[in-house]
Amino acid sequence: MKWLLLLIIPIVLIFGCGKQGLEGVDQDRAALESLIESSAYLTTDEHYGNEEAEDTKDDILPIFWWRGRPAKIEREIYITIVDDSAFVEINTTIYDTLFIQAVDSFGDTTITLYKKPYIDYGKRYAIFKKDTLPSYFRGWRLYALSGIEVISDTNTVDIDSIQIEWNGNIEMITDPLELQNRDEVLTFSPNEELIITVYTNDVPAFVFLHTPKYGHPHRWRLQYGNGTYHGWCLCARDGVHHIAIDMIAQPTLLDSEYPYDSNAWILPYRVE
Repeated sequence: MKWLLLLIIPIVLIFGCGKQGLEGVDQDRAALESLIESSAYLTTDEHYGNEEAEDTKDDILPIFWWRGRPAKIEREIYITIVDDSAFVEINTTIYDTLFIQAVDSFGDTTITLYKKPYIDYGKRYAIFKKDTLPSYFRGWRLYALSGIEVISDTNTVDIDSIQIEWNGNIEMITDPLELQNRDEVLTFSPNEELIITVYTNDVPAFVFLHTPKYGHPHRWRLQYGNGTYHGWCLCARDGVHHIAIDMIAQPTLLDSEYPYDSNAWILPYRVE
């Protein structure tokens, strides 16, 4: 994650001084910034960069595609402190490039590399409580968090909801920005198999999953059928991770001129 943190440009606004005055608020701001940047629950790069894939060798002309490492990341963190609670909104703007290796027609052996610069806008929420040891980030701890929704600057595709099934359990997610207690995030066993169903708006698209597999970034392609996208993946190893459900308009990958057009939900989960 070091490359990501070096690229982040934080802009932090804090409202509400309480009884501790401006100096105390500044100290709390610095502590919360550090906690946000160091928390596995709130940082992720699993949606960007090259990765192992099992997705694009079917009936489409692209041979392979990937997002680059972002050239620039801007992050605005808005913090409202009320007594011993801090309410946080994190907005991230990512300047990146989509790379597509493709042939012009079936049977063609000439591979062309297409580059599509784009901008992604991400949002998530978190709540912190000041109720632990003062030596630990001035007593602040992460209490609740949402997932992340990412929308590209050109956008026609929209994820409606996601169903996750595992070991007899079913979880339906209708809003990636809904806050949940940190201790109640989705929790799986190591190498648990997840069955994913994604409901979307009626726009021709490809849907992918991004999450670690055996310690490496990996991408799965979901198959379309009966109005939904279906697939499965394996959980990462022990620890806190994120799974990205990534919807991309078909022309983004099939048309050399059509711009990058995407909607992604990035959800935290824990493996133990």
